[in-house]
Parts: sequence; structure tokens; C-alpha cells
Amino acid sequence: MPNAAGPFVPDAFTNTSYGRGITWGLCHNTLAGEKGKRHSVLMRFDCDLSLDVHDPEMKQHTYYYPPEFYYQHGLSKAQRERALEAARRLREQANQE
Repeated sequence: MPNAAGPFVPDAFTNTSYGRGITWGLCHNTLAGEKGKRHSVLMRFDCDLSLDVHDPEMKQHTYYYPPEFYYQHGLSKAQRERALEAARRLREQANQE
């Protein structure tokens, strides 16, 4: 998880007694830029802290680097497809309400 993480919690306001966890969120990173020109950037992070997803690949690292380092790794094809499918289902659910 990155510093200053703000997770997307899909069941945060559903009055559930047992949350399902998170798979992504937004954060800020204050190590962007070069010395003397540092600034903060808003970043998306992906993780496997959910009861609905089992992705061991997400649990193999523990590092703290500048944003450029995080961006270079990206998501695998399967992870991108899963994220897009989850977003599609969420949009459909929101449109039905």
C-alpha cells in the first residue's frame, strides 16, 4: 500500500455488518520531481485486501519508492481485465439503483 492511501470501499455505505475489503484506491505521493522541484501527485493503487479477490502476485512486494517506480510496474493483463470488469459491474449496479 502506498503512503496516504484512500481506498475505494464499495460496501462502505451499504449497512453491511462484514465488509468485503478493498482492491484499489487513490493516494498521494510527495516524492515526485527532482531535488529542488519536488511536488505531490495523485496516484491510483491496486491491492488484494479483499475477500472476493485472491491475487498472490499483489502480496510479493514491500517497497517505498518515488511515483515513477510505481508507474513502471503497471498491472498484468489479467489484473487490468479484472479491474475493468469490476468497474463495469459497479457501473451496471449504479445504473440499476
